[in-house]
Amino acid sequence: MNMHRILVLDDDVGVCTVLTRILQDQQYDVYTSQSVISAAETLAERSFDAYLLDYRLADGTGLQVAEKVRQQGSNAPIILISGYGATDIAAKAVTLDIFEVLQKPFTRETISKALERALSHSLRTPVNVQPPSEKDPSPKPTSKFRLRALHVILIAVGLLLVALCIFLMVR
Repeated sequence: MNMHRILVLDDDVGVCTVLTRILQDQQYDVYTSQSVISAAETLAERSFDAYLLDYRLADGTGLQVAEKVRQQGSNAPIILISGYGATDIAAKAVTLDIFEVLQKPFTRETISKALERALSHSLRTPVNVQPPSEKDPSPKPTSKFRLRALHVILIAVGLLLVALCIFLMVR
């Protein structure tokens, strides 16, 4: 069996320990980092099949690490874990092709299923290695990107409607 290599980034050692146990029980090869700096060093040494990145860290954000992953040319799925509302990170998450944003606290099942979906999705999605044509040097957005952007927009509109309803009820 080919073990998938996973990078877990969280500045809480307890969260790293719990995630490591959950993922090792499922036969994943797990590497952990507690800071943006140590994650960048780890990324310089090896590549990963998937990433579980905490959003807020003491020295930055998981989005900074996601950006580094994408700059290195990796299309591996990235799951962002956040203890904060997802609306402030949604737009940036779309541009970095974040596979999913999970809210803390999470369960063993939530993490396991999200990672399973992410890895099975990345296996089905072929990587486009063709360079853009010389006639049109700007790459065309893929339908996957447009679909994810649409999801973010729909979620934002839904949240605004909920906020409006609550405002009108309180008023």
